[in-house]
Amino acid sequence: MRKPPGQLRAVQRALIAVSSRSGDVAELITRRLATLAHSGLQALDEPTVLAVVRQAVRDVRTAPPPGRAVDELATSTHAIGELMLEVAPAYLSGIEAADVLALRCEESGQGIS
Repeated sequence: MRKPPGQLRAVQRALIAVSSRSGDVAELITRRLATLAHSGLQALDEPTVLAVVRQAVRDVRTAPPPGRAVDELATSTHAIGELMLEVAPAYLSGIEAADVLALRCEESGQGIS
């Protein structure tokens, strides 16, 4: 059974939207089709496969790319480190730097908890 052109175009547009993450989509589709095949399903018909592809594309489109959160955390941590070096010079030991930072926090009304 062929899908109406409008539905196929919608799937094609969605696939284009995640083309930079095609590996993620392919892995997800493969895992889900394998799960269906091992579930005892006798045959994977076109509507079933299309539903798996749609859901995989939807899931990849809504999930952040892997590594983005890690990259953002690393960037934030680096920025915080630079700010700390402005307040407590690098030649101070860790304990001395913590004392200086604690004093600065108290002076600004931002106690360390």
